[in-house]
Amino acid sequence: VLLVAATVAVTVAFHEDGLADTFDGLWGGMTRERRLEILRDSRLGTYGVAALVLSLLLRVALLAPLSLADTARALVAAEVLGRATVVPLLALLPPARADGQLAGFGRVRASAAVTAGVVTLAAVAAATGWWAPAVAAGAAGGAALVARVALRRLGGLTGDVLGAANQAAHLAALAVVAAIARQGELLISERVSV
Repeated sequence: VLLVAATVAVTVAFHEDGLADTFDGLWGGMTRERRLEILRDSRLGTYGVAALVLSLLLRVALLAPLSLADTARALVAAEVLGRATVVPLLALLPPARADGQLAGFGRVRASAAVTAGVVTLAAVAAATGWWAPAVAAGAAGGAALVARVALRRLGGLTGDVLGAANQAAHLAALAVVAAIARQGELLISERVSV
């Protein structure tokens, strides 16, 4: 719990805010316009609070049974992959608003996205070794799910959606590391008992 609290404090809950706002916006309005309006509102609603609480609980549950080494692997991979999701999303998807902050940002060049991808995979490989492809694939899947829903319900990206994609990638990376670590422990215990 303290470790999760520390990671939230270090990042000043920036992406957690995006996660909460995104859930409020995506499920709090019946029309695209109303959803975008809700996303601009800084107040938290029921969907946002529920998403935030569940996200924090899931992080604690995934990290709690891990060894110190696996916890370090999981956190490095999750933090790096969570932040790296922003680059391909900005390269591939349009902004949801013509007047939003992302509208003036412009698309990320393909060369920058490739460079960011290579650096990200190198960092994840250094942290997780042979687990890296599975961890990266899990994180990409989490971010892609958020992006798909945002495209369908909003027509594109907002800054809050990028925060939610970060959090989805983060959780997916933690889940993959936890699953692989747990499988390794089960295999070791089976060998010991034989």
